[in-house]
Parts: sequence; C-alpha cells; structure tokens
Amino acid sequence: MQRLPSFAALLCLATTLPTKGQEISASCLERFSTSRITIAVASSAGGGLDTYARAAAPAIERLAGTTVQVANMPGGGGQLAMREALSADGSQITLLVEDGVNLATTTQDGTADSWATAFHALGFFHRDPGVWIGRKDLDLRQSGQGDSLVAGVATIEHERYSIAVPAQALGLTVNYVAGYEASADLVAAVLRDEVDFATMSLSSALRAVQDPELAILLVLGDRPHAQAPDAPHLTGAEGLVTGTTDSAALAQAATALTTVSRGLFVRADLDPPLRDCLDSVIDLALHDPKVKTQAEAQGRPLQPVTGAAAAEVLAQMVAAHKSAGSQTGG
Repeated sequence: MQRLPSFAALLCLATTLPTKGQEISASCLERFSTSRITIAVASSAGGGLDTYARAAAPAIERLAGTTVQVANMPGGGGQLAMREALSADGSQITLLVEDGVNLATTTQDGTADSWATAFHALGFFHRDPGVWIGRKDLDLRQSGQGDSLVAGVATIEHERYSIAVPAQALGLTVNYVAGYEASADLVAAVLRDEVDFATMSLSSALRAVQDPELAILLVLGDRPHAQAPDAPHLTGAEGLVTGTTDSAALAQAATALTTVSRGLFVRADLDPPLRDCLDSVIDLALHDPKVKTQAEAQGRPLQPVTGAAAAEVLAQMVAAHKSAGSQTGG
C-alpha cells in the first residue's frame, strides 16, 4: 500500500524566512521588464482566494519590477481561470490563484489528467484542515461500523473527499441533504436538526462553535490540532483510523484532499529560467511581513509553503486523488 507523507512532514520542507539581503537577480528583472503579470483568481471578489491575491499583488509588483493586475475569473468550478492561466502569450505572465485540491481533483477537458499536471506550484498561502461540525452530543468515538448519519452539503459530488471517503474509512453510512449554499446555511441546518453534521474548513468551524450547542466532531487530519484539542482526528497516531489497511489508505487520502490549500500556480511548461525567477519572487512575496499583515487584517492567516515544499504538496494531492480513486472506483 502506498503511504502518503504526513502534512507535518511537508511543512518541515517549507523554505525559511528570507534575510534582508535577499533580492531578485538582475537577469530575472530583465526577464520581467518585457512582460506584464496578471493574477487570475478562480473566484469572485471578496473571498479567501481574492483576499490572498490582492494582499500579495503589491509585493509581487515591487519585487518583479513590473505591472501586476488581479483579475477575478469565477466560473466552471475554477476552470475558467485555469484555462486563462494556460493561454497567456509571450508578453503576458498569468499566475493562477486557486485551491490546490481543486487542481488535483478536477480533470482537464476530454482527458483523464487532473489540471494539476498542467501547473507548477509557486507557493501556498495557508493550509487549513477540513473538519466535521455538529451538535456536541454526537461523539464519533462512540460510533460503530454501519452507524448512519445525515450530512448537509451543497452538492453530493463536491463533498466526496470531505464526507464520503472519510465515512467509508470509518465504516459509517451517510445520507445527504443537498442544496445548502454556504457555511452559515450548514450551521443553521445542524442547529435545526435537519442534519447531523456538515463539513467546512477549521477556520469557519472555529467561528461556528462559539455557539454552545455545537462542536467540532472530527478533524480531517493526521494528528491533533492545537485549535481543536478536544476533537478526534481521522488518521495517524491515536486517530480514529490507524494501521496499514485499505481504510487507513482512504483516511490518508481524505486528509490530503480536504486540507484547503490556497496557492499561486503557473503553467508547468513555462520557460524554466523564467519559472525559477517566479519561484524566487513568490517565495519573497509570501514571506513579506506586509503581505502577512494585510491578509491577517482580513481574517486570512498566512503560513507560506514555497519552493520544493510547495511542489511536494501538489504532488501529494495528485497521489492522494489517484489512491482514493483506486479504492473507491472513482
């Protein structure tokens, strides 16, 4: 059975903070001088992707010495922005801001290849684990094989990795109530007893559990999380699913593919020296204290993963998607 690297191990690969003396080379600045940079955001204005893109844009512009424009391109489940990032001509460098999970789990038109194969990961702004949230009297530690729960979702397919795959690993039967639009709708459905639980990012869940009737039921991760110390975690040491069984493989895949991983990407076939220059710019930009201040002022934490570690994170997601597909027939 293929074992996937843990999230913590990947974070250990992250590049260190740059020193004051670091700067972009003259050869890179010359390359940027003949190009414009557009950041294609795969969502509407105001969301997490957009917030991160606009926080980073001034630093990228300053470091690259060229004009940087942010363009919101929602639609097609992110594929409108993906196509735009792949179609830029020689005078235009287009960066994509998207969730790496969406790249890894969405297939290109008319192929079996995920969009991730067409992109190089320049860096991730932050990785936020997914969780299950429900009423505090529901304890998954006491749930047994074949127990049945009802989950609230936007669409069933959209929550495959955050609900169906971990439920299969846990031996639970899950029925769905679909049509909820946002985290607030899902929380309200739980409080009205329409559903037993819903899934969302840890950041959203921490806001929701300020209601005393709610609790984080499960962290979709491979270790306890400091911000939810009382919640069980899915896999890893002392997780609900352990060992080297098929269920453990599913749990590992679910962990990789439910960690919201908002990042910056560029087409993989870009001229390698230019791609290396972009790696340098994004590394410095994402570690810029001003970018951190701007993002966190809008409620978006910044814990960058750049360089080789970013490429490894994306590769892990692709491997997890394939692993889960082979286990579930998807």
